[in-house]
Amino acid sequence: MDRLTGEGNNMRSFDGRMVPKTPENLEALRVREEEARKRLGIK
Repeated sequence: MDRLTGEGNNMRSFDGRMVPKTPENLEALRVREEEARKRLGIK
């Protein structure tokens, strides 16, 4: 993917899709991961 769009321009979202690496997408991923950890009892 980096060869097509440039290194570090994309990221994998929580649902597995490739999305642009923006502050909004990074925050959405952080929130979803935090929620998943709480459900699983992981700190």
